[in-house]
Amino acid sequence: MKKKSYFLGLVLLLCLLFLTGCSGKEERTVKKAVKAQLEQLKDFDSAVVQDCISTEELLPEELQDETLSQELADIFSLFYQDFSYRIKEVSVKKNQAHVTAKIKTLDAKALAKDFSKAALKEQIKASVFSSDTFSLEESCALLKDLMESGEYETVSLTTDIQLQKNQKHWEIIPTQELDSTLTGNFLKYATDAKLLSPKEIVKVHFDAMKSFSPQELCAYLHLDSILDTDQQYQNSMGEALAKQISKHFSYKILEETSDSTQAVVQVSITSVDFHSIIKSYKKKVSKWLKTSEALSAGTQGRREKEREILISCIEKNKKTSSQKLDIHLVNDGVNWKIQMDNEISNALLGDAKNAVAAISGDVA
Repeated sequence: MKKKSYFLGLVLLLCLLFLTGCSGKEERTVKKAVKAQLEQLKDFDSAVVQDCISTEELLPEELQDETLSQELADIFSLFYQDFSYRIKEVSVKKNQAHVTAKIKTLDAKALAKDFSKAALKEQIKASVFSSDTFSLEESCALLKDLMESGEYETVSLTTDIQLQKNQKHWEIIPTQELDSTLTGNFLKYATDAKLLSPKEIVKVHFDAMKSFSPQELCAYLHLDSILDTDQQYQNSMGEALAKQISKHFSYKILEETSDSTQAVVQVSITSVDFHSIIKSYKKKVSKWLKTSEALSAGTQGRREKEREILISCIEKNKKTSSQKLDIHLVNDGVNWKIQMDNEISNALLGDAKNAVAAISGDVA
């Protein structure tokens, strides 16, 4: 009886070892299949990346375009410059398998923030002249340039990989969740309506203005329409004022308050002091009107001289003025949008529109 018990125990042990061996072999096969695909991503080959993940679906909607499939694959291949992984757990149940892996990939949140800021700045610049647009190709090139800079840290993420056995081969079941994780969840961050804070949005707008040429600034702020006069003088005044604002404009963000859809950013804006310009203009005109030249110039001559003096006062101005104001923003589900109003315009222009009203009769 004792020998029979030993025999049964031995049979059970052998069966258990056999089953464990089969299970272990399948787990190794599954692990090998996962490693084979993840290793391909490390090859830094855009064609391979395009085969491994659905690159087009991992970009914001405005960048999804089948005609740019190769460019998109080139972009996403850059995610894997420092890619690595470690398989932690493997479980197999009949023809289904589950793998938990820890991957190290580029910090897509930092990339998405930089891309959103840079894209917004380019959109602002493109809006200066209505005929210009920030194209899809330019957006892709911008994203690629950011990734090629190589200044991004890496992050560690845990991902679940599902596999299915087809005949004798284990194949990974493709999902958007897996593709997203393999790219650091770039799409999730890039489409987050609150990725950039209200004060970051304000900073991008003002930094874009500081980067404008005087001609761009003139068009953006409509500086050539402050005076209702002939086109030539409007252009001259707009150019002179644009150069002044380019020279003196600065800002400082003081504080931010916000809820889910509304925000207020308090800023201090420094710009040209147009009231000081008008004060200087009036003084010089008054002095000139007492000369014999003014008496002999006639009405048209005096008007031309007064225009000349105003342009000169704008060009030679060195005084600035600062004021605090609240900038209101609304989140429309895509991003925070600045609500432009007269208060912002007046601060940027040094209250030029109100100041020039007092002398419009002289130069208009």
